[in-house]
Amino acid sequence: MLGALSAAAALLAGCSSSASANRPLGDGGSPGQQCMQYPEGKPVSTGIYDLDNSGPSPVTITSITLPSSRRLRMTKAWLAPIGRQGGDYITIGAGYPYPPSFSPVARAVWAQRRPLIGAVIKPGKDLNLVFGLTRTGSSAGRSAGPKITYTSGGNTYTVSEQTSLVVAARCF
Repeated sequence: MLGALSAAAALLAGCSSSASANRPLGDGGSPGQQCMQYPEGKPVSTGIYDLDNSGPSPVTITSITLPSSRRLRMTKAWLAPIGRQGGDYITIGAGYPYPPSFSPVARAVWAQRRPLIGAVIKPGKDLNLVFGLTRTGSSAGRSAGPKITYTSGGNTYTVSEQTSLVVAARCF
């Protein structure tokens, strides 16, 4: 399990939004794809996105969608602290049963979660976006990365995470 947590820590770098002076939650990070091998009809944890407020004002989340979603249903979205294990920062990661309870670190951060919609992220604060995805058909479920709308400093912004999502019977 520790290896899986370390892998989740490595994913953190790839799924973080890049800082941008004009957009407090950045630009959506680097393009990529996260495939989660999971059975149809059962929710799988998806906690690979890091929401880092690099702006000078608090950010308030107003909505989240999964653009171009096919055969996927999203649970309620949450913000959770980013855990620590030794010197590593740990996100919930992906591919585990939802709700996440696969390790002491996951249970500890999940216990501190709060609903995403209406949540405020203070300047300099870095939180993990977590939700469950359920594949609703026998074929792979697919979606672009989440699109998050938020306000900060009297302005409205949108960030589209660049890591797309796949839930399939088998990942290659």
